[in-house]
Amino acid sequence: MSETETAPAARLWTQEGFREDEWVHAETAEALAGNRRVILPLTAFLALDEDTRALNAGRIGVHILPGEAIEAILPHLPALPLVSLAFPAFNDGRSYSKAELLRTRHGYGGVVRASGDVLIDQIPLMLRTGFTEFEVTNPT
Repeated sequence: MSETETAPAARLWTQEGFREDEWVHAETAEALAGNRRVILPLTAFLALDEDTRALNAGRIGVHILPGEAIEAILPHLPALPLVSLAFPAFNDGRSYSKAELLRTRHGYGGVVRASGDVLIDQIPLMLRTGFTEFEVTNPT
């Protein structure tokens, strides 16, 4: 991507169609200073103290990369409204397993979001494995 190009904006798709995304991705907990809903990387989420998590309950989500284990968030699942699972490439399916485990083995009832290189052809399988939202960057 050249300096003049920008990454395509992600659009949020649910089974009801496209809608406005009320969540923002942030790299650090400093983004919690506003009143918005924030998705933090796993390392930033785990670095939060319990008071910060409690004060911001309901507006902190966590983003997990394919190589990161979900076991670290298991104690926090009841308070997590959203878990975002990364798809850095359409052919990297490790996040499918994580979604399935969150739903079946761990009984997670919150939003499971697919984020990254999500293609329309993958959505039926993603729905079956437990995803409920999709950040779509592919223009098709």
